[in-house]
Order: sequence, then C-alpha cells, then structure tokens
Amino acid sequence: MRSLVKSALCLLCLGLGFGVQAAAFPDKPVNLMVGFTPGTSVDIIARLLGQKLGELWGQSVVVENRAGAGGNIAAGYVARSAPDGYTILLVNNSVTISPALYRRLNYNPRDLKAVTLVSSMPFALVVAPTSKATSLQQFIAQAKAAPGQLDFGSGGVGNTDHMTGELFAEMAGLKMVHVPYKGGTEAMTDVMSGRISTYFAGVAACLPLVNAGKLKVIATTGAQRSPALPNVPTFVESGMPDFQVTLWNGLMVPTGTPPDVIEKIAADTDKVLRMPEVRQRMAQLGLSIEGGPPSRFQTLLDDETARWAEVVKKTGIQLQ
Repeated sequence: MRSLVKSALCLLCLGLGFGVQAAAFPDKPVNLMVGFTPGTSVDIIARLLGQKLGELWGQSVVVENRAGAGGNIAAGYVARSAPDGYTILLVNNSVTISPALYRRLNYNPRDLKAVTLVSSMPFALVVAPTSKATSLQQFIAQAKAAPGQLDFGSGGVGNTDHMTGELFAEMAGLKMVHVPYKGGTEAMTDVMSGRISTYFAGVAACLPLVNAGKLKVIATTGAQRSPALPNVPTFVESGMPDFQVTLWNGLMVPTGTPPDVIEKIAADTDKVLRMPEVRQRMAQLGLSIEGGPPSRFQTLLDDETARWAEVVKKTGIQLQ
C-alpha cells in the first residue's frame, strides 16, 4: 500500500512538473525561420509576427532567413530541429508544392506539424510602368503575338510564384520563358527596369512599389478584389474564371513538439493577430488575417498538396 501511494505521488509530481514546463514556454529565445529572402511577403509577415510574439512572451523571437530551393532549405532545417517549440517555421504554399516537384526532397513532409494559418493574400501580376498592357487580355494578346519572347520571373524554381506563372501560361495557352532569381525582390527589380516582362508578386511585397509608381498591376489572383488594390480587377473578372491562387502563410514546427506547446503557439498567434495595430498593418499590406486551430491549417495543407501535385503533373516540371 505504501509503495502504491509513493508511486502515485511520483506520478503526480511528474505531472506537475510537465505542467510547469509547458506553462513556462518560452523561457528562452525562439527562432522563427523563413525560407525566403528579406523583403519578400513571407519575410515581412515573419518580422511583424516575431516582434509581437516576442513582446507577448517576454522573449526574443529571432527571424532568420535561410533562402533557397523553394523554401526547402529552411523547411529541412526545422524538420531536423529539436521538437520543443523553440524553432518555428513560417511557410507559404511552397511547402505543399515541393513534395510533388522534387524527386528527392531534403526532408520528409511528415516531419513538420501544422500549428496555425496566419494570413492570406492574392498575387498581383506586375509589369513595368512603361508596359503597353493595361489589362490582362492585352497582356495575353502581347504574349501570343510573340511566343517565347515574353518572360516571367520568380523567387526560385519551385517557388509558389514560379508555379503560379507556369499555371497561368498553361491555362492561357502562352509560351513564356521562366527566369528564376534568388528571391522575389530581385525579380521585381528587373521587372521595374524592363529586363523581364512580368512577375507574380505577393501584394504585401509589391504594394509599396505599386504605390510609388514603380510597378503596374495588371490583375490579382483572388476570388475578390484586394482591398489594398480596389481598382485592380481579378483574373476572374478579366476573363479567366478558373484562375484563382491565394498566397497563404502559416506556422509549422517539428513533428513531436508537445501538443500543449503547439496549442500555446497557435493561441498566442491568434492573440497577436487580433491586436488592433497588427490588424491595421496587415490591412495596409493587403493581407487577410486567418488564425485558427492546427486542424484548420492541416486541412488546407492537405488540399493544397493535392492541387499542386496536379499542376506539377500537367506542366511536367520536376526537380532533382
């Protein structure tokens, strides 16, 4: 009897210990990994989110850019990190493209766990201000008149902007040349200078350049017009009703991270997204605030993985 009581007390102490440990999270700096270059939409969101989570937690949230391979370098790093909540990955659609696109992925997608959906926004098809195209139909007509002469940039082979460009060319019946860059910022720079014809930019990344008159937007890819670009029609309105792409962002952690830590990160991210100053800043960037439990984000990941696998199959693009 005495041994049973002793065992029960030990288990109780262990349970209390785990409770204290979970409640204390985080008790040291947290790394927020981004698989894309500074200045891209994902990076902008990461820095806003990292700042506010850091203030809420009373701990530094260090944003680290590990760009390359369509976000896979950062994803692989996080997938192999300790599953303790101190290494978080901010992803976009690319994490659902890579499983079909790469013959040999540098990590197992099952080694990443959904935490929460953060935000969403449309892409904007941007051209130089000097471009003669003022509508999507004009742009398509120009591209068809000069097959293989118009090109589109991307932040790298396999990135969401690349695959969106490929999907557009396939659906519009265009022959366009893909020009990959190290990041979306470089692609936008070359669109401004006229070195390349166009680029599918996240609204958050291109908006300052659009407002400054350095880029012109032809159309956006959402189901409805972007509140940040209310005068710009969607692809749906412009004659391509089946062309809709949403650029979303969400948080993931290594599989094996304790459920209570995942729930805390998700709940605190929701708190941050409800802050008036964050909502205002997100709106200025053309972002829709999302949030929600891990299950909601996991459903999106499953749906998007199936969708992009079909696009990869149709385009025939595959990487080593």
